[in-house]
Amino acid sequence: MDDVLDSALGEGKEPDIWQALARTPESAIIAFLVAERPATATYLLSRLDAPLAARIAGALPRGRRNAALCGLVAPYQVTPLVERFLENALREMLKQAKAPSGGSEGRLRIAGIINNLDPDEAKDVMRAIGKARPKDAAILKTMLFGFNDLPKLSERARALLFDRASIDIAVMALRGTDPDFRNAVLSSMPSRGRRLVEGELASGASAPARDIAKARKAIADIVLGMASRNEIELGATPVDDAA
Repeated sequence: MDDVLDSALGEGKEPDIWQALARTPESAIIAFLVAERPATATYLLSRLDAPLAARIAGALPRGRRNAALCGLVAPYQVTPLVERFLENALREMLKQAKAPSGGSEGRLRIAGIINNLDPDEAKDVMRAIGKARPKDAAILKTMLFGFNDLPKLSERARALLFDRASIDIAVMALRGTDPDFRNAVLSSMPSRGRRLVEGELASGASAPARDIAKARKAIADIVLGMASRNEIELGATPVDDAA
């Protein structure tokens, strides 16, 4: 974020917000839009290049994405005053993300902790945060990921995952899952690898619950690692839908 702001700022000039956003990690833009009104998302998407706008829209919660894109069909007239207001809000978002003591760092730390909790404990924590700080909870939700969220990943993200996860880990992690879940997860795996995984699962062999949990944690850790390096984007549903 320092690089983004330094490259956009000139002597005595404010940054060109749209150039800055084009170089901003997509996860930061998505987190911002999750906490804003759909009309704000509509306006921002209308100002971005189509490929970037498509990636951001695809990672938004379903309801927010549909509302934002429906707004693009017949967008409201945005006055210069409103336009300046929205652009100033975006600049403030970038400044807050830059600040070391800002909420962004705190949310990253909390998300890291929640991602390592047991699923039931994670849900309990998110419910508590949702009641106390609903806007922060909505942003946090986009930063969380567990094994059961695999179908929410894009095909590209799942393909990258299986480039890094071994067949043995994939087989162990998928033991005990239902056919629909398996099909969704394996749809992005190369044909040969998918046949090997499905063959192992069809054998009906059992495994200790501890080993299955360990494999699922390993899969989630690979995904979170890729997300932290901005190799993929995590999608999520709103907190209210998950409660």
